[in-house]
Amino acid sequence: MRILGPSAYEWASHNFFLAAAVVGVVVVMALFLYNRTKKGRYRQ
Repeated sequence: MRILGPSAYEWASHNFFLAAAVVGVVVVMALFLYNRTKKGRYRQ
């Protein structure tokens, strides 16, 4: 099982883009939920 190689760099680049997209969506949803709960607390 080779870790280094041309295919490995291509795989890493694709996975980095996918990981970045997933992390970005998770962060946005987390901030949205945090802001919503924060506003709800202030209303109560």
